Amino acid sequence: MREDRPVTRPVLVTGGTGTLGRAVVARLLEVGHPVRIASRRAAPAERAARAENAVPMRDVGALNLALALVATVAAVTLQRLMVGTALCAYLVFSVPHFVFHATHVEHFPRGEAIAQTIALAIGVVLPLALLVLNARSGGQRTPEKLHR
Repeated sequence: MREDRPVTRPVLVTGGTGTLGRAVVARLLEVGHPVRIASRRAAPAERAARAENAVPMRDVGALNLALALVATVAAVTLQRLMVGTALCAYLVFSVPHFVFHATHVEHFPRGEAIAQTIALAIGVVLPLALLVLNARSGGQRTPEKLHR
């Protein structure tokens, strides 16, 4: 990036309240970049936001709505690129979500922990399988082609 131009777009740091994230946020602010912090916990994000130009982003619901929009467009258009993009975007969310919950089951009864882990694993395996099928299929699929 050129040093003579001011940066106007904020840098999104996911996990900006964690050990590594705090260091990344501090360095970005040090060199003059505006920063937005995505965190699961509100209090650490608010403390981190006290630094100039850092803004906590806790509205994960809005991110889920954006992902739902991409998935809806993919389902309606059935364009191969759009379907692949939607599946990849969902995997970016579902894989770390699965890993986090699969490694934090100690507070759940055994049955609930197993059910939760299986449900979240399906949320990873199914999009992966669909992504493979989408990659193997040639050309664009349209509703007209599907009904023939």
